[in-house]
Amino acid sequence: MFKETDPQRAIFEVDHRLPENIRRMLRGTWAEGFVSRIFPVLLQMESELSSLYCANNGRPNWSVARMLGLSILQEMHNLPDQDALHCFSFDVRWQYALGVEPEHAYLSRRSLVDFRSRIVQQDPEMSMLQSVFNRIGDAAIADLKISTDEQRLDSTRIQSNIFTCGRIDLFSKTLFKFVRWLRQNCPEKTDTLSAGIHEWFAKYDDDGWFGHNFRLTPEKKRVRLQQLAEYLYETRVTFESDDEVKGEEAYGLVCRLLDEQCEVKSTSDDTANNEDRPNDSDGGNIESSDLGDVPKSKIQVLKKVKNASTSLQSPYDPDAGYSGHKGEGYFVHVTETCNNDTREIITDYFVVHAGIDMNQDQTAIENLIKAGRQPKRLYEDGGYISSTGLLAALEKGTELVAPIAVKNQREDAICRDRFRYDEEGNCTACPAGHAPIRHGMRTSSGKPEPALHAFFDGNICSQCELGERCMVRPPNNKTGKEFHLEIDPALILKDRVKAEQSSSEWWERYKIRAGIEATMSELARVNGIKHLRVRRKPRVSLAVSLKITACNAKRWIAASEIAKRGNGEAPHPSPEGDPTRICMIFAITALCRVFCQQFALQIQEQNLRIMALMTCAHTALSAKQ
Repeated sequence: MFKETDPQRAIFEVDHRLPENIRRMLRGTWAEGFVSRIFPVLLQMESELSSLYCANNGRPNWSVARMLGLSILQEMHNLPDQDALHCFSFDVRWQYALGVEPEHAYLSRRSLVDFRSRIVQQDPEMSMLQSVFNRIGDAAIADLKISTDEQRLDSTRIQSNIFTCGRIDLFSKTLFKFVRWLRQNCPEKTDTLSAGIHEWFAKYDDDGWFGHNFRLTPEKKRVRLQQLAEYLYETRVTFESDDEVKGEEAYGLVCRLLDEQCEVKSTSDDTANNEDRPNDSDGGNIESSDLGDVPKSKIQVLKKVKNASTSLQSPYDPDAGYSGHKGEGYFVHVTETCNNDTREIITDYFVVHAGIDMNQDQTAIENLIKAGRQPKRLYEDGGYISSTGLLAALEKGTELVAPIAVKNQREDAICRDRFRYDEEGNCTACPAGHAPIRHGMRTSSGKPEPALHAFFDGNICSQCELGERCMVRPPNNKTGKEFHLEIDPALILKDRVKAEQSSSEWWERYKIRAGIEATMSELARVNGIKHLRVRRKPRVSLAVSLKITACNAKRWIAASEIAKRGNGEAPHPSPEGDPTRICMIFAITALCRVFCQQFALQIQEQNLRIMALMTCAHTALSAKQ
């Protein structure tokens, strides 16, 4: 049953049980900033998470605000569950930050895990945690008086708790997951699989993880991959009419893997190529009788995966994608403020499967508009930028600042920005002063729909001295007499921005974008965002949400302490009281120092006297002997 946390703090909390000097030190740590800034926001957010609990039945829940605060502190220090719970039970700072008395500072790991599981089940889009992030961010921006007019955007790859070593390993795991599911849930249907699959499944655990990929020659790897593909295809054909099986995820992954990495060919079309049939490890051909219905068709593994960015990377995390530049996993896109005199605050984030960054800035702008943080200028790298994105962002009121790279174009090329246009967007003259003879729609390579083009007299363009540098293109056929130029507004804007990047002032302004690399490094090294302990996109999004919220909370605490003192130092315990008390402390310290020096001189004199007496005694004994 949901119950709100009582905001009234106890009279005898943990800080009241400490000596005065220890209490002063406690208030100089991050715990004071957390309890005074972060925790009040979490108390206000409790009602928005009430749907996680029953309204009128069951035992009252443990404080939701403290559960969120504990999760944020866990990610702030990048701790596993049990270590975080130990800190909560034994660390005075954690108890003070969450407003818990020492005798009540206990929480089971099961409660923490169940809390996260409820969020994943009821809110897979993480809108609740997004609301917590936005509320903390708004409070930090207002408290630190941060401007959101200029922001910067970047992405980094994060990997869930998966690892796949090549295609053989991927095929093996997918088939093993299905057969294991079938044996556990439908044991009566396992007999429909061929003896070859049963034999392979029995040896899977015996071979171990290293037995599927390593110490195999390239030819044996090709044979094993082909054999696994045929086993997967047999599985698909066997259960394609079974309503109970084909609706399960394990069977869907088998079908997805075959669609992405294999193709089916009729054996009647390839009867002459018997020498291409795969061989087993002993060199003999695989008997078609061992493959059930497979002889009716031939499954062939593709050399290149279809739609690699969205292809299956692991049967244990089907939501993960692939980037040829960074690898498998997910991308998290992070936006933060810039050009402020204080610590910058992260304003937005979102998680997608690994792929490409192009046009992902549009999602960031839409999220910032919903949160009321739309920037006037957004700095990003060249992987995001596109001509359509430039125009779409400008129409929304945001200028995108990013380097534009154009392939196969001369540095001194005359682009569309040098042409003249009327108010309706039609071209009126080229840089040489020649007017087009007409406008019309024309299809181009790479664009399925026709676009507006301006057509020029070919006789004039072919003799123009600017012809080698001009963007106007000759006709595709030799008989054509009209040169053409696409005049899409997005392309015109792109050429105009490209021309602005030739100045040193533009690059000087763009330098501010490099600062977000430090944020990505902080999230990776301090908060551990690169390698997560979870799988599937909802749980990955939950972990990312808590880590980025923790990063913002830490920045807010540090920046507020700096602003309070105005000296740029880190939080530390400082003497309290009026200037007279501080002067008295300094005077007492000086007197103690003088006293200690005098006492040390007296001890030194006594030591010298003792040494002199010992020397005289030693001399007398030597003379007597």
